Amino acid sequence: MKKLIYIIAIMLTGLSLSAQVVVTNSAGKFVVIAGKVLVVEVPWTPKDIPTTAWFDASASETITVSAGAVSGWADQSTNNYDLVQLSGSKQPQTGTRTLNGLNVLDCDGISFMSHEAFDISTDGNIAVHCVLAHEIINSGRDAIWGMGNSGFTKNFYVQAQVSGNFNHQFFQSGLGVGTPTPANTPHNGPSVYSTILNSTSGTMTVEVDGKNSVTNGTYIGITDNVNFRVFRQGSFPNLNPQGYMAEYVVVSDVSDETTDKIEGYLAWKWGLEDNLPVSHLYKYRRPLK
Repeated sequence: MKKLIYIIAIMLTGLSLSAQVVVTNSAGKFVVIAGKVLVVEVPWTPKDIPTTAWFDASASETITVSAGAVSGWADQSTNNYDLVQLSGSKQPQTGTRTLNGLNVLDCDGISFMSHEAFDISTDGNIAVHCVLAHEIINSGRDAIWGMGNSGFTKNFYVQAQVSGNFNHQFFQSGLGVGTPTPANTPHNGPSVYSTILNSTSGTMTVEVDGKNSVTNGTYIGITDNVNFRVFRQGSFPNLNPQGYMAEYVVVSDVSDETTDKIEGYLAWKWGLEDNLPVSHLYKYRRPLK
């Protein structure tokens, strides 16, 4: 990117001050005027905030693969909560599918990945934002992610709710009262799925593509060390949807500002911005630094 800008800058040197070239790519929008490079827009990413965990299927350097089968998916946060799957028959596939031109991990209804020592923040706040799609749902308990402590006395996950379609129901045991489910079901995707557990307000919120938001129940919080599984819930085996995973961003910041930024980032990156409601802060532009 820098080399391209420098070449353009050299070409423009000596031209009138009114001459300008606009260069736009994934690194941002740049304007070159008379050999001078002005950075106009630089997209915001989860690198700009503390993340509990962050998994991106388009970042090939984070994927451990053999013959297309994924045995490891590295966490891009500083916590090293890497996801693994050592059983060959349960490994997702990479390099076979894309969303918005970016690589995704293909899941066949058996495959899933997990990290078995995942720490929730000490205040109990946690939000999971992800992009994925469901293609075959065989059980209402098929889940896109799940967490549970030792013995699963505190167990929570986002499940289909019904066989055949995905309703994005947040199910919990031991965390309080309530199982919020977004309106206007089903939500098979691809979509941006968000679950926000706020121990300060004592609420549980779910939404899809920044809309159909439902907040209900009473959340009492969890600070336990848990397992974290993607494309599978925590406590019940063999309950995995068929579809694909693109990205997961897990944070302890449950503020509206951060929620909007993450939803906007995911939507624009994966070509889902048209799904955002007109009222969303990032409906018409991606979040910027």
